[in-house]
Amino acid sequence: LRLGVALDRQRKHDAAISMYRKTLELMPNDPVALNNLAWLLAEQKKNYHEAIPLAQKAVGLAPNSGELHDTLGWLLFQKGDYKGAEPPLQKASELLPGNPSVHFHLGMAQFMLGRKSEAASSMRRALQYDPKFDGADKAQRILQELGG
Repeated sequence: LRLGVALDRQRKHDAAISMYRKTLELMPNDPVALNNLAWLLAEQKKNYHEAIPLAQKAVGLAPNSGELHDTLGWLLFQKGDYKGAEPPLQKASELLPGNPSVHFHLGMAQFMLGRKSEAASSMRRALQYDPKFDGADKAQRILQELGG
């Protein structure tokens, strides 16, 4: 697992994917390995068909992890399932109330669902926690588009 993390940090994504798969052969219910593999499969390979069930399994194994809910929700969002993305992102925002990226992800789902006031609130919350988080520029643009 640690080697997979190290390989991912070195941007050796194929090697990291391979290492997470080996980890899961030994520990098939490791939520961190499931989550990290899901993320890499989606981000690097656009393989949502395999990634989303892995993320769902991770959430099922560790239902109190905001990070896992965020991953699942964001993968569903990226796949275009905005309605499916909202519940895990809402849960992530409850479990990680000070994480700007989580509020941004939730705001994006709400925005795509046409929930303008909720989206604006989530974007403001994200910017309140960290005005320079990765995604802050997009959050500002959406807030301007929503009128505030």
